[in-house]
Amino acid sequence: MSAVEDTVESSVLPSTALPRIYDGTTVYCVGGGPSLRDFDWKRLRDKNVVAINRGMQLLPTARVIFWSDFRFWRYYGEDVLAHAAEFKITINDASVLAARKCGIELFNVPHTGCSGFEYDPRGIKHGKNSGYAAINIAAHLGAKRIVLLGYDMKWSSAATHWHDGYVTTHTEAKLDGYLAEFPGLVGPLHSLGIEVVNACEDSRIECWPRMTIDAALAL
Repeated sequence: MSAVEDTVESSVLPSTALPRIYDGTTVYCVGGGPSLRDFDWKRLRDKNVVAINRGMQLLPTARVIFWSDFRFWRYYGEDVLAHAAEFKITINDASVLAARKCGIELFNVPHTGCSGFEYDPRGIKHGKNSGYAAINIAAHLGAKRIVLLGYDMKWSSAATHWHDGYVTTHTEAKLDGYLAEFPGLVGPLHSLGIEVVNACEDSRIECWPRMTIDAALAL
C-alpha cells in the first residue's frame, strides 16, 4: 500500500459525492501486501472491488481504481488512462490536472484529514496510506461488508508489497504509523452497520476478525 505523499489539499478542484454503486454488497479492497504475491487474480473478476495502486493492472474488470499520490501517476498514468474502470479515484490534485490534459476526468475526492472516518461522501480520511483511504471509499460506495485483501502491514522476506515497479519508501516505523490509524475506523464503521473482515491471516491489523482468502471470496 502506498503512503500518501505528494498530495495537496483539494481546494482547487471541485469534488462530487461518491455514488453508492455497491449499495448493500460485499466490497473487496485490494491492497499491495506480499500475502497476495501468488494470488489468482481471476478469482476477483465477478467481485465488487476497489483496486488500489497496481492492483488495477491485474484487475482489468474493476469498476473502481484508486491511488493517493502523484508518484503513482508518474509511473502508471498511461495504465490509468487505458483502464476501463468506471470510477478512477484519487485524492491528488496533480493527478487530476495531469489526466485532464490528456482529455480524461478523474474522480477527485479530497482528503479531509488523517485520522478517523469521513462521513461526508465528498471526502475521505487518508490514515497516511491508500489502504486506509480505500476503506473510507468503499463505505461511501455503499458497502455492507468490506473485505481487506493484501493488508499485511508488515515486512515479508524483506518485501512490503506483492509487486515491484516503483520505489517504495516504507520502513518499519512508517508501517507502525499506518497500523496505528486503523482502530480509528472501527467505531464509525460499526455505527454504520458495516462489517469488516481481514482476509490476511498474518496481518498485523488486529481490530477486525480474520478469515482465509478462500472463505472471504465465498462471501
